[in-house]
Amino acid sequence: MNHLKYILTLIFLSTICLSQIEYTYTGVTYFQAHNKIGDIKMDVTGVELSWNYLAGRGISGGLGLGGTDLVIQPRFDDPNYTYTDLKSNGRFAANFYITKNLGIFYLSTGIKYYGIAGDMETKIDPDQSVSEFDKFVQENNYRFYEFPIALGVHVDYWLIGLSVGIHRSTYFSHHEYTEYIYQGLSNVEVDSRSYTFNEKDENSYIDLLFSINITEATQFKIQYSFPYIEGDLKSGMEDADRNEVRIFFGQIFN
Repeated sequence: MNHLKYILTLIFLSTICLSQIEYTYTGVTYFQAHNKIGDIKMDVTGVELSWNYLAGRGISGGLGLGGTDLVIQPRFDDPNYTYTDLKSNGRFAANFYITKNLGIFYLSTGIKYYGIAGDMETKIDPDQSVSEFDKFVQENNYRFYEFPIALGVHVDYWLIGLSVGIHRSTYFSHHEYTEYIYQGLSNVEVDSRSYTFNEKDENSYIDLLFSINITEATQFKIQYSFPYIEGDLKSGMEDADRNEVRIFFGQIFN
């Protein structure tokens, strides 16, 4: 239920923001990220159609909709069954954030979503195989959410802005998978499961955001996040690490 509360809060805040928009930069965001949450290791590359907006009362934010290519490394430790990476291409992704400026300080929150689907496979132990083509195949489907919250300082001078802050995230994911064994010309389902996790990241991350308005109608932004404090995730999910870069270029269209 915690993730539902986050979503409802963001919908409420976004409704307030969207009703007061003064102007919006429309453009494209390119991003790359590496994220390790417990035994889930993701490498993400994607492009979004993005809208960065400025609303009243020191509120700004953005919305991005696009697609991603992702690679998830295997979570399995069995030396007899070494699975290939899960590769998921062209899947839907979304990013929404809200920032409130309080003097030189800012508070920011949002939600990121990745849809992930793909197969992982491994060959069967020779003692159990019928032919050289035997293998296990696992069909996977993830819905992956991240809820970051950040606090920091920002400085604006003329057309240039710089923000530095510390953020932490809460993660929610639902994973469904079905595993088959292929032997010869037949295949048999051997396992089918689904599970969720909802974990708070105990690491802190530094967010650096540099923006420049090349003209009053043209904006360029680059954001970089990297680990600040090493720590663990609760419930046995350990050694989280992360780095992410996002580059935006857009214009105001009247």
